[in-house]
Amino acid sequence: MSQFYSTSSLLPHIPDDQSIPQFIFDTQNRSRPPRPDTVPWLIEDHSGRAIRRTELLKRTHDLANAMSSRWNIKAKDTVCIFSPNSTDYPVCIWAVHTLGGIITPANPAYKTDELVHQLRTANAALLVIHPMFLDTAKAAAKEVGLSENRIVFTESGGSASYPTLDELVKYGSSVPPTFTESRFKAGEARTNIAFLSFSSGTTGK
Repeated sequence: MSQFYSTSSLLPHIPDDQSIPQFIFDTQNRSRPPRPDTVPWLIEDHSGRAIRRTELLKRTHDLANAMSSRWNIKAKDTVCIFSPNSTDYPVCIWAVHTLGGIITPANPAYKTDELVHQLRTANAALLVIHPMFLDTAKAAAKEVGLSENRIVFTESGGSASYPTLDELVKYGSSVPPTFTESRFKAGEARTNIAFLSFSSGTTGK
């Protein structure tokens, strides 16, 4: 984590013992302004549906439980998201961070060789994709030796072969918890990796 300095003493405290989702969902943290429960956290673009903290928190934990139970995703494992933005994009990030894992977000415009480079370099254990990128994802997964049963759809895409995030959330809510939420000791959050972010491709791989 970067160090911040000021000529005054007005900088807020930056917690170094919390994961990103712990900080995000800790609405009582003194570093953050209060947010009424009635105010949406996200708004679904195509429907206008308001999504609030309680739903996001439950969805995050249920997805984390599914990832842990089904693929044993754990601390230091890397999950690649190969998708445009959606309201489940942050949920997927927070679920992986809840398990102590690492997110590597891939540019949805990537060609197969670019995705291969990122999957291999990041040593991805799971690939979360938008269904429109299935052909690219399958080819890249095959090239790096990632099993097709480790491909997840962000939404329904007409193929029953791949679970969707909705299905995983439902599954995670129906089975006993199989994970212990990642907790940091004081100072650990400064050095733990949260994201492996690659170039968008404008300057090469």
